Amino acid sequence: MLVAQAVARTGIPALPSGLFYGNDLPFSYLAGALVALLGPHLLAVRLLSVAASMATIALAYGAGRRLFSPQAGLWAALLLAMAPQEIVWGSRARAYALLELLVMASTWLFYTGVSGDRAGLRRLGLFLLVAAIFVHPEAACCSRRCSWPPG
Repeated sequence: MLVAQAVARTGIPALPSGLFYGNDLPFSYLAGALVALLGPHLLAVRLLSVAASMATIALAYGAGRRLFSPQAGLWAALLLAMAPQEIVWGSRARAYALLELLVMASTWLFYTGVSGDRAGLRRLGLFLLVAAIFVHPEAACCSRRCSWPPG
């Protein structure tokens, strides 16, 4: 919230101590825009996470419906909407819901681009993955057991 207020006020994500806050840059700027529009309320920043979480559920439905069947899409959306972690992080003023949306959207776009041989979708998917890495470095490597860098 402090970073969002700083972005709304100065355009720079900085903590009150003056330190630059380089984590979650896309989320910080989006939250700063919401704070500038709606005022310095925690609800303004939480709306970003709620919207990202709802878009992720809609994307899960669309991907499941297109890949398998309408019933599979409904099940994917229902299970995602009822997942405890989805409910918790989708309602907090944190970047995790945006991270989930960007990773799922990049995966879907890249898959669609590869299966349909459409370079524009693949590029957009890659762009969203890079944006997800700027939201949280966890997007680059899925766990601490990941073998990156190789060797």
